[in-house]
Amino acid sequence: MSGPLNKKLASLACVVDLRERDKERLQADLAIKRELAERYRKNLARLEQLCSGAGASAPLSGGQLSVMSQNRGDYKQAVMRMADGHRDELSLHEADMRVAQQALTLAVHKHEALDQVLSRRQETLQRSQARGEQKQQDELANQSWWRGQQ
Repeated sequence: MSGPLNKKLASLACVVDLRERDKERLQADLAIKRELAERYRKNLARLEQLCSGAGASAPLSGGQLSVMSQNRGDYKQAVMRMADGHRDELSLHEADMRVAQQALTLAVHKHEALDQVLSRRQETLQRSQARGEQKQQDELANQSWWRGQQ
């Protein structure tokens, strides 16, 4: 009777192990996504600094002023467009992170549920084996007692 039960427990333990690995993979993926989001935020902060630094500078003479002002304006516009693109990418990335977090949460719940089932079945099997061993010991003791009585 314990043979098929042991096979079932081994199969269940294998499934629990697979769920554990799936959970660990999702955790690693989410950690990578969080690092990327942090890089986006740091890049945005740097772009905003560049944009705010593109404003005032030393006074220039007539012709230079208009050319430099135009260059600064173009530069500031380019930095602002780049920052807007980064914000859009960060927003999409954060949505992807939320989906990844939900997948991880689901994987954790599945793993925990299967692990609890495995633990209960292992405990049941151990109790059953202990009862069988006790029954065998009782039978041997009974036989020994009967032999002593004769």
